Amino acid sequence: AVLALMVGFVIYFVVKYKHRQRITRQESTIMALDFERQLAESQLEMQEETFLSVSQEIHDNIGQLLSLAKLNLAMEISSSTVSSKLVDTHQLVSKAIVDLRNLAHMLDPDYILKTGLRKILYDEVERLRHLGITDINLDMSENRGHADPKKELIIFRVFQEAINNIIKHANASSVVVSLTYLSDTIELRVSDNGDGFRFSTDSASGTGLRNMSRRTDLIGGLFELESAPGKGTSIRVSVPQN
Repeated sequence: AVLALMVGFVIYFVVKYKHRQRITRQESTIMALDFERQLAESQLEMQEETFLSVSQEIHDNIGQLLSLAKLNLAMEISSSTVSSKLVDTHQLVSKAIVDLRNLAHMLDPDYILKTGLRKILYDEVERLRHLGITDINLDMSENRGHADPKKELIIFRVFQEAINNIIKHANASSVVVSLTYLSDTIELRVSDNGDGFRFSTDSASGTGLRNMSRRTDLIGGLFELESAPGKGTSIRVSVPQN
């Protein structure tokens, strides 16, 4: 009887110890995932602060200097007989001011949150068209429901990262962007007819793809990628509206 009791105690403590180990492993996994999430959120916050700082620098310093240069050119043009080159320079400075203002808006998270995803996406596609880097087309559905503005901000950042990857790596002549509002989700697609690739986490494009995937994960979304050498690349981001 004593032996049976001792065996029972041993079995009880072994089972309890293994149960405690399992709980500890689960808690460690949860803590690790929570730490990774907090780290990713902190990194994104730092990136947005950097974007805001650059946007303010463009607006407050570079923009003002160009505006002063434009004013001086206008005074010179109005006060004397001028060459066509001086007039052309005045027009180029005017265009540079507009382009920089638009760029500052695309970097400013507060402006994006205030403007909304549909309008800011349309404006950015128009800006890219005017730059003439590649042929880009946009298709948007009507907005259904009220999406979280912070989610829309992250969707826009994913779009910017996708376009950046295309410009740097794809050698594409055509890009198609679609934004679809479904009853409970927002779906962004960005497709190009460029070189395509086999995914590698070590490549420069892999860094951009990880950034897009990480941003999507943080707002409970799904990030999908399709690509193959010679067949272009397509990314799809699906995010719950609320």
